[in-house]
Amino acid sequence: MRLLIVGMHNSPHLHRWIETIDDGRTTFLVFPVTHVLVPPPEHYRRVGLADIHKDLSAGVWVLDPLQISEGREMEAYADWDFVRCTHRTIRPEWLASPARLQSVLRQFRPDILHTLETQLAGYLCLDTLAGGGERPPWIASCWGSDLEFFRRFEPHQEVLRRFCSQIDLFLPDCARDTANARRFGYRGPSLEPMPATGGADIEQLAGMAMSPPSTRRGIIVKGYHNWAGRGLLALSALALIREHLAGVPIGVLSPSPPVESWAARMRADFALDIEALPYLATPDDAMRRMAQARIVVGVSISDGIPTTVLEAMTVGAFPIQTSSSCVNEWIVDGQTGLLVSPHDTVEIAEAIARALTDDALVDSAAERNLDTVRRRWSREINRQRAWELYRSLAPGLA
Repeated sequence: MRLLIVGMHNSPHLHRWIETIDDGRTTFLVFPVTHVLVPPPEHYRRVGLADIHKDLSAGVWVLDPLQISEGREMEAYADWDFVRCTHRTIRPEWLASPARLQSVLRQFRPDILHTLETQLAGYLCLDTLAGGGERPPWIASCWGSDLEFFRRFEPHQEVLRRFCSQIDLFLPDCARDTANARRFGYRGPSLEPMPATGGADIEQLAGMAMSPPSTRRGIIVKGYHNWAGRGLLALSALALIREHLAGVPIGVLSPSPPVESWAARMRADFALDIEALPYLATPDDAMRRMAQARIVVGVSISDGIPTTVLEAMTVGAFPIQTSSSCVNEWIVDGQTGLLVSPHDTVEIAEAIARALTDDALVDSAAERNLDTVRRRWSREINRQRAWELYRSLAPGLA
């Protein structure tokens, strides 16, 4: 089978998805949607546009990001309003062109087209296929905020109507997104949600938890503060309960610059043990660090099922997440996690204080959450599910 994956080639979510489904027999070709020059995983092989053909050997290939567009092709995109209505943080000259993707479709002749994410990958494919003609079956994975957030903006609504009406299979991150897709014209079957990352080796990760959550003190806070993340509000909540945080190590994960700056001020002014967490070389190192935390906090105005929540559930860290996500589809609020408003700093602070002091709550949650991810985030289970979906689109393939 030849599978063309269009998405963010630098995304660990994309890498984990491929790791979940790679069967050693399929040829995967990753078409990058931006010019980001980040080294791919070691086993990915880079290929130039001129060297793509339908007989590429099995394995994972990624098109050279410098060849996803050509200057003259992008001249038509000089007016920002004409640029696929994608994230405003992405500059037009960084985006892949439909002409280059059309070239790859002709040369590679994939059996299946799979877009991972909507506003960059899905909209690009929509432009590419607008001319009609023969195309492979199209499965679209919805990540996080793709529909739930962007459906609120009028310029996106028409694009989403065209997108949802043309895809063959819609694979949601959250159950709520299937209803959203149908509102915009999706007519295919309703599929059980699957995390954007596919799956994980649950037992290997769970084995990193060397102690029950009640014996741990650390807090990990997601540090994004951007179009959706609200890391500064999470730090404000910690400031409200600073008298309860003596001796509690607080790590800020992937902090945006203002978040890192505010964490340094909190360390200096409030004498808190808070620091930006350094980048770790391997995912296993990052998971061992998370396995030492009692609580993981994520605050955002929009999200799907955050991977950090699934990781926390696997290693016994208690999840506190804003209700703007679909974490309610994975935890029972007040029992296996706490859901809070992204606009209520006091509520976030009270949730953290509760999880810091209620040993029975965090220990009970750890057992139930591990059972949940064993059933729903297992790499083996979700690999089988993914291949059933692929084969339903290309039934003639083994």
